[in-house]
Order: sequence, then C-alpha cells, then structure tokens
Amino acid sequence: MYLINEEENQCLIEFARELSKIVKHKDDAAAELLRLIYINIESYEKKAYPLPECEPTEILAFLMEQHGLTQSDLPEIGSQPHVSKILHGERQLTREQIGILAKRFNVSPAVFFK
Repeated sequence: MYLINEEENQCLIEFARELSKIVKHKDDAAAELLRLIYINIESYEKKAYPLPECEPTEILAFLMEQHGLTQSDLPEIGSQPHVSKILHGERQLTREQIGILAKRFNVSPAVFFK
C-alpha cells in the first residue's frame, strides 16, 4: 500500500517544480523540504512504476529513440564516436554524463545505473 496515490504524487511533482524556483535563491529550509518531497516522489514511483532490468545503454538508446535523437544530437556527453562507444558498451557513462542525461530526458539518474 502506498502512502500517497497517483493524484497526490502529481500534486507533489507540481509543488516541487514551484519550490525548486525558491531553492535557486539558496533557501536552506526550502532545499531540505524539496529533498524530502523528492524522496517521497521517488519512493512512490519506484513502487508504482518499477523499472525493468535494463542495461544503461539500453535505457539511453530507448530515450534517444523516443526523442528522435541521433548520436550526434548528444554533444553534451561527447562526440558522435564517443556516444557510439557508450551505446556499444565500449565506454561507461560517467557520473557527470549521467547527470546531464537525467536532466535532458527528465528522468532519475538511477535509470542509468545497473
């Protein structure tokens, strides 16, 4: 049983978006509240929408396909050959690249960790 339902989760997401505007101004209390809200959202979504076991490269390929992107469309994580090596498992995503991709695709960084 969840502590919140889907409607309440959506309200929390909207509230977090508004609160994040305040956090940009270095408000420590708002930052702590936002952190707690994110924990609740993540907890709900992990239980309500469990992720299938996938390789990080499969997740990246899927997100690229869904957004109609090619390897050249991700210069923020590297050149086209670099992205190709990541997608073929020849290179690993760095923490910095994971952060960039999570922000770009509006997903939790956790989806890129095995």
